Amino acid sequence: MIDMEECMQLIAREKAECPPGSKLWKVAPIQGRQLLDVNPEHLLNDGLYRKCDCKTAGGGYDHFPEIGEDLTGIRCRHQFVVQLYGCHLDCPYCYVTRDGVFGESVYVSSKSIIEAFKKSKMDVLHLMGGAPALYMSDWHDIKELVPDNKVFTSDLLLTECEYDKGVIDRLNRMYNSVYAVNIKGLTDEEYKANTGRDIDWGLFWRNMDKIMDSYLAFYFTFTNVEKGAALEAFRERISKDYGSYRLSRSFHIDIIQYKALQAPREVK
Repeated sequence: MIDMEECMQLIAREKAECPPGSKLWKVAPIQGRQLLDVNPEHLLNDGLYRKCDCKTAGGGYDHFPEIGEDLTGIRCRHQFVVQLYGCHLDCPYCYVTRDGVFGESVYVSSKSIIEAFKKSKMDVLHLMGGAPALYMSDWHDIKELVPDNKVFTSDLLLTECEYDKGVIDRLNRMYNSVYAVNIKGLTDEEYKANTGRDIDWGLFWRNMDKIMDSYLAFYFTFTNVEKGAALEAFRERISKDYGSYRLSRSFHIDIIQYKALQAPREVK
């Protein structure tokens, strides 16, 4: 099993091996068990990417289309999904599965991704994972190529690594971007059950402070988080320290029993 430190070292080493002057992304094609839950008609570029209708995928739980359009004024229903390699967590409910997160991968340039995105005619370019914020320092490279009438989105877990304020400041200057801040648990026990990992609360709240001090357009999601005392304490802290409006677009994500989760693991 690959732990957080090994994952970070692997990504850093492979990024350093990219040709000078090129921004290459380590993309994990749609593969293994994940294919059990993906409509073959939604695969793009021979399965390197996929498209997603957020109104119907997963039973329609995702509020991103409304949130994204509210924040940007641009239609946000149809996503072009790029799955990046690697994750520091091992969530038992992950529909990407470890087959996708740590399976076969290929390097693809920002330019190639953008060309495929434009050809797809989707509304949103979603850099997904795994844990896409492991690559946050390079997000600007692809965002700068996204057309003005399209939206860029990605995900923050607050525990991937120490966020760089300089990187966040650069992202601040990029419009038509919306970020999901994914909360995977609000107690030690809940986080461990949901992610297979212990949580560093110091890192979590330091990264939270950096996001809150920015001008990033974001919203919270709560995955399999119990609606009890810990959640109320979290909401009270956010409201007191940063303002209750920060929670106005948040929503909960319940666990879905995907077919992929019932099949044997191909990547341990």
